[in-house]
Amino acid sequence: MIYEYRCYEITPGSARALHDRFTQHTVGLMRGHGFRIQGFWEPVVGQASQLHYLLKWADAAEREERVQAFEADPDWRAVLAAQPGLTGRRYNELWRPTGYSPLTQAAWPDGAVD
Repeated sequence: MIYEYRCYEITPGSARALHDRFTQHTVGLMRGHGFRIQGFWEPVVGQASQLHYLLKWADAAEREERVQAFEADPDWRAVLAAQPGLTGRRYNELWRPTGYSPLTQAAWPDGAVD
């Protein structure tokens, strides 16, 4: 199992439009392509003009296949074309849980259970 962290810097004045696009289009299209969305976050303190989210994949091959299909989807291409420029810099990281992560264990290494 791997996790993909994504961060989008929101173009000034575009936050509402970006959140609306995710709510009305992006989430449904992502789920339709098999994306396992773990959550979306916005900063409370720090860089307020960002959107963060986390996806879960079986492995890098699954991620590649599903992302390519999503990006080629004509519905997604139309959504992007209708609202260009909502984000500036975008970046992502692929993560794997450590052996001591609660994701891989029934309890924390110190025996605590959440």
